[in-house]
Amino acid sequence: MFLEFFYIFVNIFCKIKYVIIYYILGGKAILHDIFYRQYNRVELRSKSKHVAIVTGGARGIGSSIVKMLMECDMHVVIGCINTENAKMMIKKLREQGVVKGEASVLELNLKSLKSVSKFASLFNECHEYLNILVNNAGIMFMPYEETEDGFESQFAVNYLGHFLLTHLLLPRMFEASRRFTTSPRIVNVSSCAHEVSPIINFDDINMTNFYIEQAAYAQSKICLLMFSKALDRRLKRAGSNIQVITVHPGIVNTELFNGTLVKLLAPWVLTIFGKTPEEGATSVVFCCIDDSTENAGGSYYSNCFPVKCTQYADDVKTQEKLYNFSNELIKKYCSNDI
Repeated sequence: MFLEFFYIFVNIFCKIKYVIIYYILGGKAILHDIFYRQYNRVELRSKSKHVAIVTGGARGIGSSIVKMLMECDMHVVIGCINTENAKMMIKKLREQGVVKGEASVLELNLKSLKSVSKFASLFNECHEYLNILVNNAGIMFMPYEETEDGFESQFAVNYLGHFLLTHLLLPRMFEASRRFTTSPRIVNVSSCAHEVSPIINFDDINMTNFYIEQAAYAQSKICLLMFSKALDRRLKRAGSNIQVITVHPGIVNTELFNGTLVKLLAPWVLTIFGKTPEEGATSVVFCCIDDSTENAGGSYYSNCFPVKCTQYADDVKTQEKLYNFSNELIKKYCSNDI
């Protein structure tokens, strides 16, 4: 009984500690966004015949990313769970005056590796190449839940589902590199939250021994960042010009914050100081299309310029261990040579 109460006390203490750390980190990130807001801009130049995928493209910054890429005259494929919402969003964009580009929708549930595999198969059947992959979809601060594949939900949605999706689509990106002069881009939407990630415990990747939702979210985001660097390194060794770039979009006032203390107790903070979805999407789109990112693979961006990530995220040995570990987790659906 004593040990049970002690465990509960320690868990509550750690959660409170993480909440405090997150607010300090968030405050620092907001100041960065305000100070560098003048640099957070992108020129939406024509990218006719280019094909892009945006996961989670029906809401939040995802819908703004879709809009901007359509304005570049691309064909944008939205991968999301609620396909009807995505179709309504596209209709609304047309009503708002977006006349360029094309958009289509395919169902994608990142909690299911089977769904990820099906999405990739359907895309590959319909498209011969892929210029831009934006791994944007994400969930935040979720209570403990395991997916049908047995993975903690934030790890699955924010990281592992995108890891599998990327590898299944690489052949189409190799084809794009042969057909176009500009380099294909894989843009992974991470977060400054990676800065407070615990050391990855590969023996308990689900954090079942001591689950704190804020820590699990941070881990999923550092995994995405480490994966970006490891994959970019492999692509360079293979002689590919595909660029893998990670982006922190900023503190963006979207429904991702619904249920958090700041949204419940002081929603005005995000309204006044947070970025709009369009401002959050800008850095992402910049990495997708700007000429200055033509050779920016392996970099971590915020407000449209490269910034430093944590020393742990830069650790090559851990990056390689994570990459190989993740390959084992998805081998039922994909055996890749990269």
